[in-house]
Amino acid sequence: MNLQIYLLLAVTLAAGLCLNVVKNVFCKKYQRSISDTYMYSVVNGIFAVLTVALISGGKISVSSATLFYAVIYGLNWVLLAVVNNLALKTGPLSYTSVIISLSLVIPTFSGWLFWNEKINALQLIGIIFMIMCFVLSNEKSGDDKKAKKIWYVYVVIAFVSNGFCGIIQKLHQSSSGAEETTGFVFTALLISVVISTPLMLFFKGKERKNCPSESSESLKTDSKTKYIVLLLLLTAGVCSGLVNQINLYLVGIMDSAVFFPVVNGGNLILTMLLSVTAFKEKPTSKQWLGLAMGMTAVIMLCL
Repeated sequence: MNLQIYLLLAVTLAAGLCLNVVKNVFCKKYQRSISDTYMYSVVNGIFAVLTVALISGGKISVSSATLFYAVIYGLNWVLLAVVNNLALKTGPLSYTSVIISLSLVIPTFSGWLFWNEKINALQLIGIIFMIMCFVLSNEKSGDDKKAKKIWYVYVVIAFVSNGFCGIIQKLHQSSSGAEETTGFVFTALLISVVISTPLMLFFKGKERKNCPSESSESLKTDSKTKYIVLLLLLTAGVCSGLVNQINLYLVGIMDSAVFFPVVNGGNLILTMLLSVTAFKEKPTSKQWLGLAMGMTAVIMLCL
């Protein structure tokens, strides 16, 4: 891999880590109802669209092929954003990130099955190490809070949805609109905003009608909290725009067996390290072993 690819991988990993942190803080401290979940999707999407527009300098082209895949991606992106937030709301950051990251197996092996991408021995060992990293990292320790039963439903849906994102990206990069990366990302994110807005308004109205107390407990209305939430959503939007734009480009020039394990695994490793240092989660010895195997896997996949 050349220097440009390494730099782009570094940027997308940093943006992905920042996005995970922002989502976790928002879900744990500020999300009070389902309408807040859609509000996050709407405002995050708006800032992401603006970020992509600024990156492109306003030069956006969208063919019929790009529009087709962007619509599917936008629908799936809304689903992923909602269930991801709900999973973070009802379960721990580390385990949620681990299971969702494991969805890399879906697009990784699809490249081998459907796009005739070759997986060499070193890459295969790296993928196996990464899967073992996910499995070992998912062991619960006595200090962890029990996840609610509904968390398992949310995290499974997020797992499938996140894997499907990679499939759609790969399909677009194999289509006639492959060069329209900015048009794809811009359109998909715009569609997610268009879909999320009426859903946010619907649930907000339903909460006010059926449970006034819950509606009043939605996002706190003091000025300080408003500014904090706005800053969180602005940060999330910029990171979302960068991640989507860079990842779509990298999907088109890197083999699935390298790109998805490195990006998903890298996000997992960074998130786990941050969970230990910032969120005071305590990994077990097996989780530390899994972390070490994950780091080894990333190195093997990048060689």
